[in-house]
Amino acid sequence: MLSLIIVAVSLWSLVGALPPVGYNQLTDDIGPNPNNVTMWTYVPQGVVSNPDLILALPWCTGTALDFYTYTDYAWEADARKSYIVIYGQAPREALCWDVSSHETLTHDAGGDSLGLASAARYAQKHWGIKNVFATGHSSGGMMSNVMAGAYPDILNAAAPSAGVPFGCFETWNGDAWNMTCSTGQFIQTGERWATRVHEAYPGYRGAYPRMQMWHGTADDVLLYQNFVEEIKMWTAVHKISETPVTTIQDDPVNGTIHTVYGKGQVQGYSVQGGPHGIDIQEQSILAFFGL
Repeated sequence: MLSLIIVAVSLWSLVGALPPVGYNQLTDDIGPNPNNVTMWTYVPQGVVSNPDLILALPWCTGTALDFYTYTDYAWEADARKSYIVIYGQAPREALCWDVSSHETLTHDAGGDSLGLASAARYAQKHWGIKNVFATGHSSGGMMSNVMAGAYPDILNAAAPSAGVPFGCFETWNGDAWNMTCSTGQFIQTGERWATRVHEAYPGYRGAYPRMQMWHGTADDVLLYQNFVEEIKMWTAVHKISETPVTTIQDDPVNGTIHTVYGKGQVQGYSVQGGPHGIDIQEQSILAFFGL
């Protein structure tokens, strides 16, 4: 009996021992993190065993603390106690995520995406995490798409806001900014977009994350055509029609059009007249995640 107790205690010490309650920097050795992405965890008091995890990814110039402060994910975690959050911070002066290098756009090849993937894997192994989700705005929305395309084996769903399709920002000369993509001029068929996603992880045969995209129709930084291309991409990846089965006006707020594709695997929210800095609708995102 004593030996069984010792084994049980040993297993508990390896899996399910969550980080400290509250907002704290993640200093554990999470594994490969070639660009030294920094991260902070938020763990609510009384969180359930084997909680879910949200990777929360801020915009250019935005710190992890900014995303923690200016969104409701931590407050909602306190209320729901069903998930924890890892707030990532891009490891460069402008605080923009690497969404353009071949490494970050390829499964386990490097870049910022590998650092985030390592954190998620570490959380699954050591904290007993069940499901992993990603969400972010602008550069963080772009990185949410990157994680969905390069690490579909880790992510269950993603909710990018004001982002661009996976691979749209790819460059081969070291530039971080892709003007063709940002101005909405990178236009392809859904099938071609899906091929680019599959190229990121050639041997993968599993399911891809569910996707919920948000975009303002008057976005003048990452033009609205990028939202159209995102819809084409992810409906093709899921092998469903890019024609919505349901269109809901003024959902979740006035002036936002909610479109649903297939059985809801892909959803879009078009904020009519909305700028680049549209409001983040945490309630709708959490509902899509099933949290």
